[in-house]
Amino acid sequence: MAGIRASIAKVVNYVSTNSEVVHYALIPLIIIVGMRTTPRPDLISLLTPV
Repeated sequence: MAGIRASIAKVVNYVSTNSEVVHYALIPLIIIVGMRTTPRPDLISLLTPV
C-alpha cells in the first residue's frame, strides 16, 4: 500500500511541476481518442465546445 501512495505522490509531483507540458500533451490526446471512437466525428465537432 505504501508503494502505491509513493507512486501517486510521484505522479502528482510531476504533474504539478510540469503542468504546462501536461496541458499541451492532453489536447492532442483528447483529439486522438475522439477520432478513434465510433461513430467517427468530424474534426470541427471535436474542436468546438458544443
